[in-house]
Amino acid sequence: MATVQEVISRADSWVGHTEKYNNRTRFNDKFYGREVNGAAYPWCAAFTSVICEESGMRRNIDYPHSAGVAVCRNWAIQHGRWVAPSQIRKGDLVVFTFSHIAFARADAAGGAVKTIEGNTSAGTGGSQRDGGGVHRRTRPLSLVRGGIRLNYTSASAEASTPAEPEGVLGMSKRITTSRRKAQKATGTRHLQIDDKGNYSILVGPADFIVSAKADIKGLKAGEHGYLILAEVMYKKGQPTKISREIATVKVTANTTETVTGSYGLFKDYKGKSPRLRLIFKTSAKKATASNIVVSGLRD
Repeated sequence: MATVQEVISRADSWVGHTEKYNNRTRFNDKFYGREVNGAAYPWCAAFTSVICEESGMRRNIDYPHSAGVAVCRNWAIQHGRWVAPSQIRKGDLVVFTFSHIAFARADAAGGAVKTIEGNTSAGTGGSQRDGGGVHRRTRPLSLVRGGIRLNYTSASAEASTPAEPEGVLGMSKRITTSRRKAQKATGTRHLQIDDKGNYSILVGPADFIVSAKADIKGLKAGEHGYLILAEVMYKKGQPTKISREIATVKVTANTTETVTGSYGLFKDYKGKSPRLRLIFKTSAKKATASNIVVSGLRD
């Protein structure tokens, strides 16, 4: 069983580590069991999960094993391991108000807590929740939502997988829309973009983690396609057009495939309504995407 000092020392040994590019880091690779990168893979919680596991702690018994901050928080609440900001002790996880998580390297004192954080910036400049490095920080408790008291004892407990989806989709507010009808793409054109179907999602003025999934059928050996999560612009009486692609995943087999990305609204859409849409693009004549589900989540 790991001790507080063993976990904190292991975390501290990685101070100065930086991602190679766009969330490409050994902590994501260890957590997901494969090489990943892109906006869908912020890694502050992957950092805490991997450090705990490599220290010999047990998944979802001694610590919440998730890449989603809200998932970790909910696990702690469900297991009676959630503590107030002022009660945070060295070795606890610190959950912030801006969808970020870290290790406490000292007890909270004087209205602040000293931390070791993954995927943050070295100072107040730059992103505090997607800064790309492991750094020691000191944070005011006004930015702390609470702490998670990890199990550093040898006491046995029943493992409990977090109830919400893992990863960045373990966020607390969800808007979902779905469409069961199969959508087909021929040649290399996109599916027809219109607003008669219900496979787009109307979004509001906030930043979201967005995800879409679909059942892919009809691909033959050697064929492939692309699922593209895109923002489209709608205005009554005008054609609906793709304004930007958020994330893309290559599909090489008949399976249920998911594409995820981060999405922030612009300030001025000049009277048009932004919507999120999943587009299936392929040269396979018989391939279809069905049971489409598009979700937008924010903490």
